Amino acid sequence: MKKLTITQFSQRFPDDNACLQYLWELRYSKMETCPTCYKKADYKRVKDCKGYQCTQCNNRIFPMAGTIFEKSTTPLIYWFTAIYLFTTTRNGVAAKELERQFNICYKTALRMAHQIKILIGKRTENVMTGIVEADEMYLGGKLKNMHATKRVSMHKDANKSVVFGMLERGGEIVIQHVEDNKQTTVMPLVEEKVTRGSIFFTDSGTAYQGIDPTQFKHYVINHFKGEYVRGIIHTNTIEGFWSQVRRTILGTHISVSSRHLQKYLNECAFRYKMRKNQDEMFDAILNLV
Repeated sequence: MKKLTITQFSQRFPDDNACLQYLWELRYSKMETCPTCYKKADYKRVKDCKGYQCTQCNNRIFPMAGTIFEKSTTPLIYWFTAIYLFTTTRNGVAAKELERQFNICYKTALRMAHQIKILIGKRTENVMTGIVEADEMYLGGKLKNMHATKRVSMHKDANKSVVFGMLERGGEIVIQHVEDNKQTTVMPLVEEKVTRGSIFFTDSGTAYQGIDPTQFKHYVINHFKGEYVRGIIHTNTIEGFWSQVRRTILGTHISVSSRHLQKYLNECAFRYKMRKNQDEMFDAILNLV
């Protein structure tokens, strides 16, 4: 794994000024003309202000405007460090941890954590091809009962959230919080995210029985018969990812409401996809600004 160490990060971003300069370069380095006077862009940092000013018409641009950092009184270096912490852990960062690290109130720490998750959720997912594994999991209730009741229709009082996922081996991953595991819910996602002709590996769930054989080469692993691997046919890769999701949501965060669950799933999917390139994760998140 390629890594961005804390020493390298600290050297790159020693203070708020360095962070603001990075945002400026990220958002406006390709600006050729001033949007106000239409002359060649020549902006200088304004002293005691988080903005840059045109040397010819005095138009000001604020790099934090329109971003998750706008109107935040929290130092920008705190935001950047929090994003860095998100890239260095396998199982996420709790808001309580940000509260302890930065000595800020929990409300501010929670807002920071959610805003970073929202930013991560803006990434564009590529259409999957090749070998794709699909599976679903349930969050809530007793973990020891999840596998046994996996394909039983969920009731509103079951206190479980249904999560559907598709994982391209060596490529993209798509995770979606859905209402149920029915065929009418799952198949539109499959048809939208997976290219025709792909090889599709699933378990024997009823949701996958409607897969069109003219669109996908569908192979089934029957867990009820004790079958888990048949040559290259298995769903072990995405099952391993589910383990990471559980460690993140049930371990690091203890409990997550269904209202915010998708944010946490997006973070897990992003971290999994970038797991071998931790050194690129920080810039990948900031590029979404």
